[in-house]
Amino acid sequence: MPSTFVSDAHSVLTFLFFSTLIHVLASPVTICLSSQIVAFSSSLKSIDANNQVFWDWAVFAWVIFVLFVMPIVVAWFVSWLWKKNRLQWILGKFGLSLVQKTPKAWDWFFLTHNKEGYWVVAEMDDGALVGGEFGGESFSSLSPHKEDLYLESAYYVDENHIFLGLIPNNAGVWINGDKVKALFFYSVSKGD
Repeated sequence: MPSTFVSDAHSVLTFLFFSTLIHVLASPVTICLSSQIVAFSSSLKSIDANNQVFWDWAVFAWVIFVLFVMPIVVAWFVSWLWKKNRLQWILGKFGLSLVQKTPKAWDWFFLTHNKEGYWVVAEMDDGALVGGEFGGESFSSLSPHKEDLYLESAYYVDENHIFLGLIPNNAGVWINGDKVKALFFYSVSKGD
């Protein structure tokens, strides 16, 4: 994903917000285990050669839950929400929409149109046309890397962008974004 951090202060505030959110979401479990957490913490303070640490598996599970599971779940959920087209106008009011946080049109297209397949025709600097299918096995680079595109299958294409047929024995085609004059995208219908 493109960087969404504007400054160091913005980064710190974002991290603080999500840390607080994770602990608020985990607070019911934390409250239920509070006496066990305190007992475990106390046993750690009195460690010496003669004392054994009081180990509670519920506290261990709580640590795993708060430090690993919750951040993954929250990150996935926020990412899922961020990509929802219906929410972009609300996110835009806070400067957080995909369009506002995506540095290049190339990134925006491939971040927001990754569910369905497309026929792609690349018009190269030298006038050549490269056609292929952008589907589940295809790949597009994103910022900060240079633009490049791997299409999972390559097709012969005429000057009207008509796909004439699959190039035999091809394993896809790589397109160097630096050499592309224009990219044309066509929806793949179910019958294609």
